Amino acid sequence: DIEMALEGLKVLEKSKKISYTAFRYHLEVGLEQLWTWVGSALDDYHEKDLLALTVKLEKELNDKSEDELLKKVKAIVEKELTKSRRLTNRLGEQPHLIRKLFKDIFYWASLQPKAILPPEQLKAINKSLDYLGNWQDLEMLHRKIKHFRKDFVPDTKEVHHQLKQLEKTIIAKQEKIVDRARENINKALAH
Repeated sequence: DIEMALEGLKVLEKSKKISYTAFRYHLEVGLEQLWTWVGSALDDYHEKDLLALTVKLEKELNDKSEDELLKKVKAIVEKELTKSRRLTNRLGEQPHLIRKLFKDIFYWASLQPKAILPPEQLKAINKSLDYLGNWQDLEMLHRKIKHFRKDFVPDTKEVHHQLKQLEKTIIAKQEKIVDRARENINKALAH
């Protein structure tokens, strides 16, 4: 998340020919803190918990026939497609929800691609996920900028104005991405 924000910031700095040093430093400090937490979480990780879950899952899968599993997966995919169709009217408001549904659909359908969805539908879902993933990366960057600007930068500083302008740039990019995604989403849901 923070690494994506740093990459996105780098691209925006290059295109706008301006440096957001204080915000970049804020992200870098956050990244250092994150790695401290990751190290702590890894120290607390117990592999036997994951192994127990794997054994349980394998047992349940072995108790089902391939036809039963395929039928269940198809039902899950169809349910998620139905939810996605209802949300497409509000794509501009809730692209993240459609992205989550499409991720579920894509991963479930990838288990047996040709048996669950037609290849062109799966391809349209995948392309939509690319667009919506780019939208999400910008959304996370936007939230971090807004949080930083509101919590750490006085309104009277020039940096505050620069960050506000950067937020507007990000919002405009997101709108363009959603417009491009809409075409693929409609293709994916037309089946």
